[in-house]
Amino acid sequence: MKKTILIFALLISAISFANKAEAQNVSININVNQQPAWGPIGYDYVGYYYFPDIDCYYNVNAGMFYYFDRGYWVPSRYLPYAYSNYDLYGLYKVVLNVRDPWIYNHNHRRSYVRYKGYRNQVVIRDSRDNRYRDSRHNNVVWYSSNKKENHSERPNNNRNNVSRPNTNRPETNRPVYNNTNKRSDKVNIAENKSGNDNNKRREQNKTHSGYNKSDDSSGRNSGRGR
Repeated sequence: MKKTILIFALLISAISFANKAEAQNVSININVNQQPAWGPIGYDYVGYYYFPDIDCYYNVNAGMFYYFDRGYWVPSRYLPYAYSNYDLYGLYKVVLNVRDPWIYNHNHRRSYVRYKGYRNQVVIRDSRDNRYRDSRHNNVVWYSSNKKENHSERPNNNRNNVSRPNTNRPETNRPVYNNTNKRSDKVNIAENKSGNDNNKRREQNKTHSGYNKSDDSSGRNSGRGR
């Protein structure tokens, strides 16, 4: 009897654990409510979208775009203003559930180039599926109306060339000039020049006064001789 009760208790524990694990798995693998209204229908979970037309990525869970600029994949809440000419509701989106998909960008550009210009993908906004009743109103804006506004955000690491270098960081290779030394050098040059001018004037005065003395002495001597 005790053995039967023990087996029954273990069975209940196993079932409870399995249900809990399944519930956690479902909660992790469903993010329909976070998907933007311009996302394609048919996916309970989306990690990233890839846009073949503009060669960019969008992280659904983080709400961040990734675009390539000056050798780095830049994370940003918005795409640069130059992308405002594109309509994400019309562009084709490839669903990717891999980590850091830009690592495989070369393969993505080659594999999904055939979807460039494809405009028949149904998006969540136009769906009548009850699953999308909330995400249907996720009108995620993909560019800022302010041309000068910068929305880029650097992640905590620079792995795989994500984000551009910090342009506000001082350049260690740039020579440092001391303004105090510049002023002191100018003062020294001015003083040296002034001293040289004074020396020249003294020499001229000495020479001139010497000529006068010789002339006077010669005049006196000639008068006495007479």
